[in-house]
Amino acid sequence: MAEKRRGSGGVYLRGSTYWIYYQRGRKQVRESARSESERDAWNLLDQRRGEIAAGTWLPPAAKNAAFQDARKLLTAHADANNLKSKRRMLVALSWLEKFFGKARLQEIETRHLRAYVNWRLGLEPKPAPASVKYEMAIFRSSLRLARADRLLRDLPEFPRIEVQNARTVFFEDWEFRKVLRELPEHLKAPVTVWYFTGWRREEVLSRQKRHFNPDRLTLHILPGEAKDRDKGRTFPVGVIPELRDALLHQLAVTEALEKKERRVIPWLFHLEGRQIKHFRRSWLTALAAAGIQGKRPHDFRRTAVRNLEHAGVPRSVAKELVGHKTDAMYARYAIVSERDLSEGAEKLGAFVKDVERKVRPLGASKKKKA
Repeated sequence: MAEKRRGSGGVYLRGSTYWIYYQRGRKQVRESARSESERDAWNLLDQRRGEIAAGTWLPPAAKNAAFQDARKLLTAHADANNLKSKRRMLVALSWLEKFFGKARLQEIETRHLRAYVNWRLGLEPKPAPASVKYEMAIFRSSLRLARADRLLRDLPEFPRIEVQNARTVFFEDWEFRKVLRELPEHLKAPVTVWYFTGWRREEVLSRQKRHFNPDRLTLHILPGEAKDRDKGRTFPVGVIPELRDALLHQLAVTEALEKKERRVIPWLFHLEGRQIKHFRRSWLTALAAAGIQGKRPHDFRRTAVRNLEHAGVPRSVAKELVGHKTDAMYARYAIVSERDLSEGAEKLGAFVKDVERKVRPLGASKKKKA
């Protein structure tokens, strides 16, 4: 059957099935109407024109886009951006694949996401809610990439998963110093930096000599190096003598090793010139020797925030020093201990007594002079 045109598109018969064609930009698109009715073909053509005008059009291939297509987009994105969390992401995708492996993206609805959450939380051994929440976050990221690639029109609403597993552990000053004494020499400087700055583990261990300015006594994270890639960070170490001395000593040790071995060592923190990456055994040994249990290096981040709060540093300044992007994230690390509560209650009690001493009770009258 010959083609019948209407504006920039038309319909035609191929075998016993009608097809449509239309223009999207400079490209002509041909699509099966999946019907033997010419009226159905014209209706589909009008629908596609409306979608193009509204900006909601999807290519015909999107109809068959499946979970595997979204997975490929996400893994390609992780490779292109060299994401450090790729291993954990792949574990999450393996669980998602068991449930959504053959599902078409256009058919996934909120009820299917809820069914996945119920299925995962019903397995034995029962996974942590935080793990399932992370899997949902990974799935959402893959669907966003699919939508950007025009394989999906709208994202389904994802169910909320409540997680109450925030750590409340921090280091008291005496605990930090006991552990510091037990650590090997090459770990003393980076641990001191952790304690005072609250920077993340990889942010400290990746520092090079060029990031430390011994003249201005500042330690830097350049834009693109931190988790928040949009901005850098500067910490003035000169105002904290212990931190300043630790970094100057570390720099002197590095320069002496360079001179002795006649080679360039770019790292600020290192073990015989090699960047420090893993130190779990040394850390656990130091904890055991200090008689302290259950502490992690990341707890220094919470400790630094608590110390800044105690020092009365404005929150806007504290966020810049530590590297928290939002007030909500900063608040998660501003842990209050029982000692903090006791000190607060003591201050309140002292304040009330002072008020009672200075203010005359209602109805009381002054004594008349004799």
